[in-house]
Amino acid sequence: MTKFFSAEQEQFRQKVRAFIDQQLRPRSTAWEDGGEFPRSVLLECAQQGLFQSDPWRNGIVAEELPRCESLGFALSFLVQSNLIIPLLEDFGTDQQKATYVPAVRSGKMMGAMAVTEPASGSDFAALQCRADISGDNLILHGEKTYITNAAFADFLIVAVRIPELTEEGLTLVLVPAQSNGVTIARLRTLGLSASGTGRIRFDGCVVKRGQVLGSAGEGFGQVQRALNRERLFGGLACVAWADYGMQKALAFARERSVFGNTINQFQVIRHEFADISLTQLPYFFSLDRGRVRHPSDLHDEALQLPGGAAGHHAVSPDSWRPRVQGRLLDEPLLSRRAGTHHRGRNAGGHEGNDRGLHAGVERSRGGIL
Repeated sequence: MTKFFSAEQEQFRQKVRAFIDQQLRPRSTAWEDGGEFPRSVLLECAQQGLFQSDPWRNGIVAEELPRCESLGFALSFLVQSNLIIPLLEDFGTDQQKATYVPAVRSGKMMGAMAVTEPASGSDFAALQCRADISGDNLILHGEKTYITNAAFADFLIVAVRIPELTEEGLTLVLVPAQSNGVTIARLRTLGLSASGTGRIRFDGCVVKRGQVLGSAGEGFGQVQRALNRERLFGGLACVAWADYGMQKALAFARERSVFGNTINQFQVIRHEFADISLTQLPYFFSLDRGRVRHPSDLHDEALQLPGGAAGHHAVSPDSWRPRVQGRLLDEPLLSRRAGTHHRGRNAGGHEGNDRGLHAGVERSRGGIL
């Protein structure tokens, strides 16, 4: 137990870890290979108490979920718990909350937040999707893209402009995914295969004006508030993912033998792990290990970064990950192309050019490294 978590919270962590290790991880490779996960998995997660409103327990779930070894599933789940549910709870009417919140918390429904467009992402001022007023209805026109969970969602939270109500501000609107005038196309991604990333078109989609989430014109502030929360817990998840990847690489290094020794005995490999442990992981924080920096420091580093070169990372403007996660997961793969980027003599006097010298170069069965 660390000074941050109580004994009860640590018991909750062990329960979550056991569920993930025993029930999620054995199936995760099939999810990533197949590009989707059974919706029943969300029901299982809800039954195990993974949808948490308590911030400490939610942080524990964020730290443990990467152990499932499917970043696509982890991202899909965290979007529900840290983006969709908070938006509904903070800004929804009583009727909207009653319709959606219990269904999402129980794993029976999934939502997707549709903000990014082909020509704009974080540049909210350039968003063009609009909704025109027609009596008691709103008629939506426009396109969204790189939307996590789009292919799986039962409903969408769409950022639109309503010129008749406000000239500049954005408005969030709840739209059933199966509505007439809504077309969702799955996007192929380099990774994050199980996240259901997609493109959404609105061609005269009609919804009631009562589907506005919160107040018209207040969408920018609503989205920023939701993203601040998502990035905080997402940062926790990414640091945990990087640490988990390092632990798997270390276990591999203790088993892999070349030149008569396991590779963790070679100086060049020991330097790699020392560098990771002393200069990269501690630069961020992990509640599980008692290293905490101010949240503003995290926001400077753990924001949305485009792209991703290895493992289960999607190539899209909405694919975020802290720099440390990218370094730990990508560097071993980059090293493999030349066998090793350290060509010299190790502690045993042998030249280090074996293709297996880096602990993380061989992709594990779970797909982490």
